[in-house]
Amino acid sequence: MQEAQQLKQDIHYVKQAVQRSAHGHMPLGIALVWAAYVLIGFTGLDLQPRWAGMFLLAAAPVAYLISMQLGLRSALNVGVNDRSEGVRHGLHWGSLFLAIAALGAMTFESRLAMNSFGQIIVIMSGLVYFLAGVHFGIRVLLGLGPLMMAGAVAQPYFEPWGWTVLGVVIAAGIVAAGFRASRRG
Repeated sequence: MQEAQQLKQDIHYVKQAVQRSAHGHMPLGIALVWAAYVLIGFTGLDLQPRWAGMFLLAAAPVAYLISMQLGLRSALNVGVNDRSEGVRHGLHWGSLFLAIAALGAMTFESRLAMNSFGQIIVIMSGLVYFLAGVHFGIRVLLGLGPLMMAGAVAQPYFEPWGWTVLGVVIAAGIVAAGFRASRRG
């Protein structure tokens, strides 16, 4: 009888772990890392553009590696050890680095105006966030992605603080999404 009870508890634990992973769980820590990155970097674009550009360039890989570590720890804490899912997340979010490098090359070759570079990155980031909502079940990102895209288009209309306003909106959206998605787990 006790073995049957233990088996029932084990099955319940596995079922909960699968449900958490399948319903778009996202660790809050990841949202906080990226919200801080956006808020610091975008505010810097209005105050000290050269410094901010270097910050955004250098801090993105660091924030990415921190996110990978937080995601792995979270997955293991909820009882999920799916390497292929982790690789899929890494490739999905990491694809932004490839796109930004391509944009950087186009800007360097003067085929893209420098003042559009940041807006295009935000539009692409919004698309990646939206697709995370589609493919990973993080449904709150289905709204944040288009908000980021619209904000990128509206950014010049809020000068001289356009980047700061956009940074506050995106950071608040990331934190809100993080709170909602972290509770799913």
